[in-house]
Amino acid sequence: MAIANHLVRRGNVWQYVRKVPTDLVLRMGVPAIRQSLRTRDEKRARSLAIELDHKWDQEFASLRLRGGRASEKGSAASVLTLHWTWSDWKAVVEWFECSLAEED
Repeated sequence: MAIANHLVRRGNVWQYVRKVPTDLVLRMGVPAIRQSLRTRDEKRARSLAIELDHKWDQEFASLRLRGGRASEKGSAASVLTLHWTWSDWKAVVEWFECSLAEED
């Protein structure tokens, strides 16, 4: 079973808090997702957080796909890099760093 690690307790109520990957912050307009889970029960909060993890993983993948940063199968997109600028390469590096950070 997956373990939710985006849980924060505020008072007696659990919240879901997750950083938005750096390459998507501008597109989403927020640096983090914060959502009250409206429960005091840690077990229920973990279950809800796992559901939200899956939802946000899909949303991030969808945003990257629409931005041309991934293929539909989730692997690197086949793109020509001949005319890429420094900022294009930097965006790829930021995406890769975020992907590695999320896997930790």
